[in-house]
This record gives sequence, structure tokens and C-alpha cells, in this order.
Amino acid sequence: PFTQFGTQAYYQMEMNFFAHSKHLYFNQTANIKTFNSSLPAIFNMGQPVLRTTTTLEYKMPAFKKAMILTLGTNIQYTSKFQTTYYRPDAATFVVDANQTESGNYFELDLYAVARVQTVDVFLKAEHINELFVIPGFNTRYQYIAGYPIQPYRIQFGLNWKFYN
Repeated sequence: PFTQFGTQAYYQMEMNFFAHSKHLYFNQTANIKTFNSSLPAIFNMGQPVLRTTTTLEYKMPAFKKAMILTLGTNIQYTSKFQTTYYRPDAATFVVDANQTESGNYFELDLYAVARVQTVDVFLKAEHINELFVIPGFNTRYQYIAGYPIQPYRIQFGLNWKFYN
């Protein structure tokens, strides 16, 4: 690890595209960062250059329009970046001197939501792509070394809004 004194300038741009038809909804968000530095080269300063999120939903009424059923997917992609480590004793992030790369992976989530008036019943399978290996993509799912992101899991539950 090394300490870097000085400032790091970067530019960030976020783009969003939304389209929908009667039942189909599509949302694409892209976050792009570029770094401008004369300091020693740190690959992307421990930050991904590109992070995209794509949501595709299909909404349809059911049971004579008493319920709205939503089926959807979220796909998030993170480009590669230099690994950082967290030092809890110093409460700081340290850039890996070996210039190990993280990133270049995506997360795939599938979900279903049934809404009846103010009650939502949901079922969500998160990070499905962890169950299979895709050639060319990184399988070490972590943003910070030693702290992996959430593994494959299934969530289900009930959201009840107490208002009319």
C-alpha cells in the first residue's frame, strides 16, 4: 500500500433511457467515469469506469383487474477496476499495490410482484448468474477485496401500505 498526496480529478456522466408501452416497461441507466490525473497510475482509482443497470418489466392486470401482476428482471454490469482493500483499524480504503483487477461482471435478478390495493406480495431471485459460469466474465463478485457482494438468494415477503 502507498499513500497518495494530491488531488484526483474525474468526470462523471449519468444517462437514463426509459420507454414503455401498454404492458412493457424498459429502463436503462449508465454511469460513466473518466479520470484525469498526473499522479502515479492507479487503474481507475479503484472505481469502475462503466456501471449500467437495465430493468425490463411486464405488468398485466389479473382477476378482473383486482390484482396487478408484475414480472421483471434487473441486470447490472460493472466494468473492471483496480481492487481496493478496506482497513478497519484505520477506517481507510487502500489501493492494492499488486494492481489486482476486480469487476467485469454482471448481476442478474428476476422478480414477480402481485399488487392488490395496498398490499404487495413479492418473490425475488437475486444474483442468479452466480449459479453458472459464463466464459469471459469475472466470477469473483466483490467491490472491495475481502467483502464479496451478496450471493445467490431468494427473497419473498409482503409490503403493506397503510393508507388509502
